[in-house]
Amino acid sequence: MFQENTIQEGIAAMATYTELYNLSVNSDLRNRIQAGCSVVADEIRNEASGSFNLANRLLWAKQTWVNPIGIAQPMLNALLGQSGTIQLTNAQILAVSDTAIRDAIRLTVNVFADGQIF
Repeated sequence: MFQENTIQEGIAAMATYTELYNLSVNSDLRNRIQAGCSVVADEIRNEASGSFNLANRLLWAKQTWVNPIGIAQPMLNALLGQSGTIQLTNAQILAVSDTAIRDAIRLTVNVFADGQIF
């Protein structure tokens, strides 16, 4: 999920499934994901015509502005489930930078940019 060098071996164990669930309902983290989705949506709005999957990405961007919570929660769930995330501790996930959140969303957006409105 988050491409930061925040793992220090031997310090703490990775987040448990219970902790990952608790993070999935953490309003502060969801709000940060929501803001990150809005930033990425604006980046998509400015992409050059002919960019990969642009039509669907634009639909996703528009839906991000229309239904920000509806976009943020599935994105948060997807990011928490990524293999890199579960190697981080609960505290490391909560402390991840806004830049790392944005980059993780950029890498995940095409999973959701499939033309479906939800």
